[in-house]
Amino acid sequence: LERKTLSCSNAIKSPNANSNASHLQKSYGAISHYNSDSEDSHYSDLSKQPFDPKMKGNSRDSEEEFLEDMSVASLTNDLEVKSDDQKIGSTFKIPSAAWTSIASYAILSFHAIFMEEVYTLYTVTAVQFGGLGFHATKLALSLTIMGGVQLISQFIIFPWITCRVNMLKLYHICWFTYVPVYLLFPLINKLEIYLSKNEVKWSEAIVWYSLLPVLTVRYFLGVCTFTPVMIFINNSTTSDTLGTVNGIGQTLASFVRSIGPAFGGFLWSWSLTNNRNFPFDNFFVFIVLSIAAFIGWIHSLSLPRDVNKSDNLDDDEVILLGE
Repeated sequence: LERKTLSCSNAIKSPNANSNASHLQKSYGAISHYNSDSEDSHYSDLSKQPFDPKMKGNSRDSEEEFLEDMSVASLTNDLEVKSDDQKIGSTFKIPSAAWTSIASYAILSFHAIFMEEVYTLYTVTAVQFGGLGFHATKLALSLTIMGGVQLISQFIIFPWITCRVNMLKLYHICWFTYVPVYLLFPLINKLEIYLSKNEVKWSEAIVWYSLLPVLTVRYFLGVCTFTPVMIFINNSTTSDTLGTVNGIGQTLASFVRSIGPAFGGFLWSWSLTNNRNFPFDNFFVFIVLSIAAFIGWIHSLSLPRDVNKSDNLDDDEVILLGE
């Protein structure tokens, strides 16, 4: 700033006042042109009043006033450019809490799509091979009922719980609850085998009403994990990087969802054809799911507490929300 001011002063004091004044006029016009987009800028209008040392009746009282205006305009432009550069650079600086939340979301997406694939295979596989022997109609009915469970859980039960329980704590509890829930599915197959051997009356109804509660808990856990993790992702970063963080999270989730069904189908087929005993029989795929859930629970413990509250609003946004 001092160099620019000194340069302008020397130019005015030079014997070649006319040529220097013309040079100053061009320089000053370039500075004012940078600010031409701002209608309210005082310095944008200065280009319309070129300085001429020999001009009489100029709107400026002195050369010093002209130099001061010119210097302030130049400094303002420098600060604006620096601010824009900092804003662009901050887009690529993702906090560690955001990476932790993204990883948790990826693990959750993987084991959820894994289970979706395995559940379909498990229910339609014959009982003697480790499944439940359902027809397509019964499978569709179970999934339809779970759609209603998800709606009730999402709009009624989940808001009620989060008003009484810390959301991060709820997230930890639900992750851990996945572990025993997955191990209950192959036990329902053993229950059906036992009922069939002993020719128990209403065995089909008993199996059906044994499956629905387990399936209901599993879908309820899905609501209580997917909803918080999306909130954690948004709370773990600032508004400048929010779009980048969400984009990375969705990309990783899409990737694991693309390999989850193939992996689940492969493990289910292998467990039924390897002619091995427990734990490599029909229990194996559900044991893998439980291990994945356990890993997800361990990882969820590394989430910082501040992801439970939003700190990514700018000052202007906070004021608007307060109003």
